[in-house]
Order: sequence, then structure tokens, then C-alpha cells
Amino acid sequence: FREVAKAEWDTLLFFFGVIMCVGGLGFLGYLADLSTLLYGQLGPTLANVMIGVLSAVVDNIPVMVAVLQMNPDMDTAQW
Repeated sequence: FREVAKAEWDTLLFFFGVIMCVGGLGFLGYLADLSTLLYGQLGPTLANVMIGVLSAVVDNIPVMVAVLQMNPDMDTAQW
């Protein structure tokens, strides 16, 4: 608990807010639509490449939270 007490609260609240925004997008159905577009129409390989490029430009945490909430259907080789 001492290490958590030393953490900067603005950073923790920022990431909490970002993850809550991604959760809101999932609740509203936008992530399901994006998953259908990316993984359904483009295929998992191209979708994963695009997610990788996006993850290099945008912060990795919200992108990966979004992909995990999408729960796309793909085989273990794609994961």
C-alpha cells in the first residue's frame, strides 16, 4: 500500500478515465461495430496489423482495452 500511496493520482485518474471512456464506447455498441468492420470484413491479419499501427501512434493501454472488450473471433495463432 505504501507504493500505491506514492503514485501520482493525476496519472492514475487519467488512465481510469481513458478506460472508462473505452468502456462507454463498448456500452454504446461502437466497439462491436468496429469489431465487425475490422475482424469480420477485413480479416484478422489485416485488422491486427492496423491495430498494431494504431497502438504505435496512440497510447497502447486504451487500444488493448478496446480490443479485449471487442472480443473478436480469431484463432490462437492470431492472438
